[in-house]
Amino acid sequence: MNRLPNKLLLPVDQITPQGKVFTEELSAKIVSDKTVVFKDPISVSLTARTAGDGFFIEGHISACAILLCDGCLEMIEYPVKKDDFSAYIKKTNAENIDLTENIREDIILTLPLKCTYKPDNPECCALCGKRSQTSLKHDNSRLNRQLDDLDTFLK
Repeated sequence: MNRLPNKLLLPVDQITPQGKVFTEELSAKIVSDKTVVFKDPISVSLTARTAGDGFFIEGHISACAILLCDGCLEMIEYPVKKDDFSAYIKKTNAENIDLTENIREDIILTLPLKCTYKPDNPECCALCGKRSQTSLKHDNSRLNRQLDDLDTFLK
């Protein structure tokens, strides 16, 4: 089994003004931490070109995060797609451009603050948001009592 790289390094000598395409699969370890876990691989497809006194890099990133659903408290797979990744890196004397932190940052910023199923998902109850194989029926009397109490409080 091949080990996936933990860093994305682009060789500077291969980058031209017309652009060079780099396609890579990275280990999910570059973004996984205590709060979120990713499944391997993280797919990256980038075009890098020289621009002025640096390099302009743009492309696509895709990954799959394992997140805790805030609605049903079950672990769910959450696809992460970043179709507008871009970075500008100033030229240095280094032989490679390390984009690992740029990619990590963009993936994390793509994650939702609150993870729930989509409201139009037919497997989810519209009232509680929980998934079910059968249709859920709720006793709305408790909810109605809470709303009545709130209405009385606000008067």
